[in-house]
Order: sequence, then structure tokens, then C-alpha cells
Amino acid sequence: MKEGLDRRSLSAKLDNAEFQDQEKDFGSYARGLVFMDAALGTWIYGGDPADAFRSAGLFAELREGLEKGCFEQVLREA
Repeated sequence: MKEGLDRRSLSAKLDNAEFQDQEKDFGSYARGLVFMDAALGTWIYGGDPADAFRSAGLFAELREGLEKGCFEQVLREA
């Protein structure tokens, strides 16, 4: 841990997660039902239902945090 995390490996994991998010492949689950569940999860608590589908900024923030060492900081504070 003193030398830090393997950033190449974490970057690859982020790439994979982003790809999975963009593919929206839910296996045998009906895509429409999964989308409805995601939208309702924010809407019933007063949020914007479209927030459930806005993830591009999230992955950009995670990549920026990876470069700044935020992941290591979170682990040190845990």
C-alpha cells in the first residue's frame, strides 16, 4: 500500500465498468423493467428520474480521482 495502487489495473477496471454501463446488457432481465426500476429509485425520493442514466460524468470524476491519488487516500482513511 505504501507504493500505492496499481493505476493501470484500476484504469482497466474503470474502462470495463464504463463499457458495461454503456452496453446496458442485463442478461435475461427485461431492459425496460431495469430502466424503470432505476428511474423510480430516484424519482420516488423527489429526485430527477433522468439522474439514474447520467453516468458519463461519474466515470470522468473517477478517472480524475485515480490520477490525483484519491483512491489511496480513501483507503488510508478507512
